[in-house]
Parts: sequence; structure tokens; C-alpha cells
Amino acid sequence: GKGHPPVSPLGKGHPPVSPLGKGHPPVSPLGKGGIKGGYNGNGYEYTIEINPATITPEKIEILGKWGVNRISIGIQSLNDSFLSLLGRAHTAGQAEKTIDIIRENFNSFSVDLICAIPGQNRNDWEKTLNRVLSFSPPHISAYELTPERGTPLWYELESGGLRMPDEESILEMYEITSRKLTGEGYRHYEISNYSMPGYESLHNINYWRRGEYIGLGPSAHSLIGGKRFGNVSDILKYCEMLQDNETPVESVFSPSPEDVIRETILLGLRTAEGIGLAGMPGIVRENTGGRIDEDAFIVKLDKHLQGGLVKIDNKRLHLTEKGFLLSNSVIVEVMRAMRL
Repeated sequence: GKGHPPVSPLGKGHPPVSPLGKGHPPVSPLGKGGIKGGYNGNGYEYTIEINPATITPEKIEILGKWGVNRISIGIQSLNDSFLSLLGRAHTAGQAEKTIDIIRENFNSFSVDLICAIPGQNRNDWEKTLNRVLSFSPPHISAYELTPERGTPLWYELESGGLRMPDEESILEMYEITSRKLTGEGYRHYEISNYSMPGYESLHNINYWRRGEYIGLGPSAHSLIGGKRFGNVSDILKYCEMLQDNETPVESVFSPSPEDVIRETILLGLRTAEGIGLAGMPGIVRENTGGRIDEDAFIVKLDKHLQGGLVKIDNKRLHLTEKGFLLSNSVIVEVMRAMRL
């Protein structure tokens, strides 16, 4: 209804059903018709991330009843050895059954995968991709593993007990992903995300465009009115503040004009739509005191233009498929070209 954001992601770590008990919606419902509902036709996206180890037909019924119209399935891999290494509670068999159940009940869903797992090679990765493609999911997210400090996997890597795949192998996995998925009709609309036309993740697109969003829960972050807010991380303190009718925010950051430009470039160049060049040099000049015009900017990017890493069309700068592969270094060069 009026006043509700069009995007309502609960994100990682949130329970797929209400903690309030049986009969309560997970959040205030924005509409009905989640199960086999008309995705995008009703003007909002309501995504829930589910765990294959804990999802049940009963929970799926609850999700649909309360207006959920998109499911993100944390598959990660269809190889039991790699799932165990990642500390996942589900098996490959459970994951495949979950995909089957979800696609029977929801028009829109995403399969989330992780590559560059210790011990994984291109053949392992390609087997998982082929198996996932056999289910025809409308959206696939494929992320490179980033071991989190302090986890058992991180300690294994630090001690030398495990080794990450080398850079050449990781590049091969990325190239296989891009070639295979685009060849099947998926649109590579963001570095790690592929979708069939019309099934892009609306809440992720909102983030990449620096749209406003509200983060709920401990450690959640929000962007509202041009300011970034961070909630307290301690769950007990978070609950106590809510019970005392206090806003559980512990940090507020007001981005400078330079920060806004950096964020626009950093986020926008992750996507296929890229960033608009019209007015960008002027904005940079006005807010940073630098002197640069569009022609000079293009000259500075000539190396990447000639190398096929970036392209400019209709006054927009995009990374190419090759550029996506080397996105971090290319984005740094773009910022340098803009004197940021």
C-alpha cells in the first residue's frame, strides 16, 4: 500500500517464517498471490532466502499466503564434498529436491552458487552449472568464495591445510559461467548475476542504483534521505532498544559529494547498464575542484577502450564481459580518470 517500499528483501540470516508464531506474517504483507503469482506485475518484489536443509511444504505455503513472490535458494554447490567443506547443513540431493519444490510453486526464484572453493576445478564447477541449468531457474547468482575471517575454513586456509584455486582456475570458472549462461539465454546484468528477461532482482538493482532502502535487524544498514544508517550489532541491545521505543541505530554517515560519485561509479559499473556520462565530468569538476571534460576522460580510458574492457555508447560507460572479469582494477582506473 501507500508508503511501503516497492522492494522488501529480508536478506541473509532472516528466518523464512515469522518468529511471532503460527498465523503471523513474517512482515506486514504488501499483497497476495505469491505462489505462482504474477512476478513484477503487481508492482513489488518480496524475496525470501531459504535454506534447503530446513524448508518444508508447510513453510512454502506460509510464504505464498503472505505475498512472497520470489525465492532465493542458497544452494552454493551440488557437490556434497564442497557443501561439507563450506559448512552447509544440506546435501546435493536436498538442494535438488528444494529447487523442484520451489519451481512448482513460484514463478520467480534464484539459485545462489559459489565458485572458487578450495579443491574445486573447472570440471567440478561445470558439472554444478549443468545440473542447475537442467532445472531452468529464471535467475542464477554465481559468487566467488571469500573466506570470512575467524571461520573454520579461514583457519584451514591460514594453516595451509587447504588452498584456494589459483587465479587461472578462477578466471576459467568465471569464463565458463559467462559463456554457458549467456549461451542459454540468460542476461549477464551484473558481475555475479544472470537472469532470464524480466527476472532481474529488483532489490539488488535498487542497491546498485543507490536507491533508498531500509535495513531491519542487528547490524543492518539503510540508505534514507541521502544518509547511511547502521544498526547496533548486539541482538540483545537491539531488542532492548526496540522495547524502550528507541531507534536501534548506532552510526549515521552523510556521504560527501565525492563519496556519492565514487559510490555511483563503484556500484553502477558492476551492472550491464553502467553509468551515465552526461554531466558526470561537470559534477566531478564542481565537487572536487578538478578540471576534466568528457573528451579528456575518454582519452584517459583509451587503454581500456582499446583493450575491450570498457565501451561507451549512448553517453553511458559500461564494462564488457572481459571488463567484468577484471572489474576491480578497471573501476579503480575509471575513478583515477575522474580524479577521484
